[in-house]
Amino acid sequence: MRGAAEPGRRPRQLLLLLLPAAEPICPEPCDCQQHQHLLCTNRGLRSVPKTAEPQDILTYSLGGNFIANISAFDFHRLAGLQRLDLQYNRIRSLHPKAFERLERLEELYLGNNLLPALAPGTLNIFGPLRSLHTLLLASNSLRQLTGGLFQHLPGLAKLSLSGNRLSHLAPDAFRGLGSLKELRLEGNLLSHLPATLLEPLDSLEALDLSRNALTALHPAAFGRLGRLRELSLRDNALATLPGELFASSLALYRLELEGNAWSCDCRLRGLKRWLAALSPPASPHQFLTSLHPAGMVGCAAGR
Repeated sequence: MRGAAEPGRRPRQLLLLLLPAAEPICPEPCDCQQHQHLLCTNRGLRSVPKTAEPQDILTYSLGGNFIANISAFDFHRLAGLQRLDLQYNRIRSLHPKAFERLERLEELYLGNNLLPALAPGTLNIFGPLRSLHTLLLASNSLRQLTGGLFQHLPGLAKLSLSGNRLSHLAPDAFRGLGSLKELRLEGNLLSHLPATLLEPLDSLEALDLSRNALTALHPAAFGRLGRLRELSLRDNALATLPGELFASSLALYRLELEGNAWSCDCRLRGLKRWLAALSPPASPHQFLTSLHPAGMVGCAAGR
């Protein structure tokens, strides 16, 4: 009969060998004690550590090292990465394909490096990304922004370019950033803004232009910013502002103007009228502290 054990023989037994699951290999000299977090900050690294096997890493911290270049293969095995911190290194160049496999990346921190420029191809690797919402490029050596530089980042909500050497912005530098809510440009060398520069940013809520060299603003500079709530123009070289500058900024509730070389004459009459028309009325004392409100008396009288 089939299946019956032969006399004198033991029935066969299936032996299952259970091996322990392989643990992810932690690159030296990093710390992998936190689950899904690869910590490599302040380790004296001069290049991105190589991981032997793909890891289920969500955050990768590489700040405070001496990394100078980012290659095409530094992060190509970390497809699930959501947060990448490369701040406080010596990065001078980014390979155009450095981040192309990071399709789930939400936050990218590149501040306090030595990036001299961003070629359009550098960010075109972000074409398929819909998750990236934070990009920090503060305190580098950027001098200009070319047209369409960020057009492949439609989901970006926060962009920081503060503390660079920006003196020229292409009129369409911010094309495609319709979801942007916060833009930081403080601490640069901007003397003017192209009239159409901010038009694509119809979701913008906070704009910081302080500590630049702005001498004038086009009357329509903020015309499309209907959701703007916070604006800083402090510490520039402004002498006057057109009265219609904030006509479309109905949500504006915080405006910083101190630290400018205001000419308190009738050229500010339009600004005074805008203030008076606010509902509820703003306090001229709070708003015009650095404008010497006494100098506005002649404007009020029509002189």
